Amino acid sequence: MNQDSIVVGKGQELVAKLTDQRAIKYLRFGFNTRALQIKTSWFHLNDLLEKDGGSNRNPYEAVQTNIYLNSYYLNLLGAIDNLAWVLQHQFNLIQGATDDNGKRNKIIIFGKDFGAKLNALDSELVREIESYKKWFENVKEFRDPAAHRMPLYCPPGIITDKYIDNYKQASEKHAAQDYSVDSTAFMEAMHEMAMVGEFKPVFVGFTEGDEDVFFPLKKTLIEDYEPFWSLAGTVLAGVERNLTRHSR
Repeated sequence: MNQDSIVVGKGQELVAKLTDQRAIKYLRFGFNTRALQIKTSWFHLNDLLEKDGGSNRNPYEAVQTNIYLNSYYLNLLGAIDNLAWVLQHQFNLIQGATDDNGKRNKIIIFGKDFGAKLNALDSELVREIESYKKWFENVKEFRDPAAHRMPLYCPPGIITDKYIDNYKQASEKHAAQDYSVDSTAFMEAMHEMAMVGEFKPVFVGFTEGDEDVFFPLKKTLIEDYEPFWSLAGTVLAGVERNLTRHSR
């Protein structure tokens, strides 16, 4: 069984063991729901790898892909946040912190205050969590759709060197059309221009500067998928371990 399936199963199992209703809510309707959405996005995005070097994808397919891409990262980061709240509510780490007051800003799984309180509960768990901090900060900086003004973007096609002349010709043809004179010819020329190139499995993280960041889809997804499930499994195991300790 893959690690993702093991963690999903552990999340479902742990719902029945928690004693705090708020912790149950964050696990059942937060983490567990997001985990399934992450897996669904993963399967869809991996299907694109077979299309490497093929023709450009139509705009509707591209939009669907970008929905899955942004969902993947929004849910991945949201699921980690949900796990922090499971720990908070089950073990009351930051006294009095709820989602309705200012202390909620302290409920960050890699946060200094949160880490100090968790360390008093389970120093082993803190050491395990800290090993994922560098990866988490990299994801937050470059691939968090909620932290940037523009979403992550997987283009329908790319103009590689061998297609430059074709694109120039199609662009000139489109520029010569007048929608008010012949709307059909205008739209056909626009479609022809859009279909020049080939699909490459990459996505873009737009920045405010001139240097946007391109990520290879397969390599980046794997590098983010595996640590996510490993971190989630570590936290869930820590929750279960401390439930056992505190029930004695």
